[in-house]
Amino acid sequence: MKHLSVLIFCLFFMFSCSSKENTSRIDFPQWYFKIVSSDFIIRGTGAGLTFKEAQAEAFAKISSQINVMVEEEIDIIKKRQGTEIASYAKQQIKLGSQHKINNARLLKSEIKNNFYFTAYEVDSRPFYMILAEKIKNRFEKDFDIIPKNIKFTGNPSIISSHAAKQIEKIFVNSGGKGTKEVFLNLERKNNSWILSSGADFVYVPEIFNVLNLKNNGDGLVKLSLLDKNLNKISNRMQNEKQFRFLISTKENSGFVSVFNLYSDGRISVLAENLEVKGGSIFYPDTSSEDIFEAGLLEKGHAVLDYYIAVYSKNPVDCINFRKAGCSLAQGEGAYLAHRLAELLYSSDVDSFYCLAVETVP
Repeated sequence: MKHLSVLIFCLFFMFSCSSKENTSRIDFPQWYFKIVSSDFIIRGTGAGLTFKEAQAEAFAKISSQINVMVEEEIDIIKKRQGTEIASYAKQQIKLGSQHKINNARLLKSEIKNNFYFTAYEVDSRPFYMILAEKIKNRFEKDFDIIPKNIKFTGNPSIISSHAAKQIEKIFVNSGGKGTKEVFLNLERKNNSWILSSGADFVYVPEIFNVLNLKNNGDGLVKLSLLDKNLNKISNRMQNEKQFRFLISTKENSGFVSVFNLYSDGRISVLAENLEVKGGSIFYPDTSSEDIFEAGLLEKGHAVLDYYIAVYSKNPVDCINFRKAGCSLAQGEGAYLAHRLAELLYSSDVDSFYCLAVETVP
């Protein structure tokens, strides 16, 4: 046993020396150790036998720095609220940080003696701060002046969103002068959500930050959740909880459609142009064996859904949206949150009601 221990120690010592010797043989570029993080710009470098290895090491270094910031942000929110932060909110903070890493910018890349070296950086600020700075720079370049107030134009759900309001606050505190109108738009490009103003844009990690679907139309329609026994239930549900909708309308005639907006911006049609005659209806109908079941987009992760009831005097065109089936709406063609926002504020719709529902594991 003693001889075996000595042998293991010798092998470990030889391997350690060999590893150090191999590392010392790597001829790093001069710029490699000069790239460091500063303020809100987080940088990471990586080296490897392939570009992917070097990239993975750089991302790992950035991720470790961001994770520290995420935990600090969660602690700040806890102290401010005086309570435990909701599971979905905590999850979105972490997903937003991962989104930044996925969109990291390549600073440098070099191949030296068959070894790959890379450097990446991410802007750790919230996406709306980054867009505000880009808009500011555009005003300085084009007009030599920064306005004190900006008035966004565009779809009401976008220009009244959390992101839009935060950008407006940033300009108020910038010390500028006057007021300027700025067009703000939500787009879907290259499999990502983009908030844009002219040529300036940022990637959006969370669709609900750029859409404010407040109820509209004097309460002509309302949506409630019922369990399978037709009892009203909370809008925080356990995974696989079965439920129906109670759809209430004030008008004596018209049509109601119900849409499901997922947190990633996909849309599905749950009910299409149901004819209503005032009062309330159950959907699915109690005579049907069909019933909805709460589900998660990803196992173990809470999810937020918006269920939107749309009332119209005439049937609305739902042809562009995927009809809900046995599974979630799939494919890039299902990412139509911006098109739903357009429909809600079109002349075809008289009223809509939005119900936010959190599903937890």
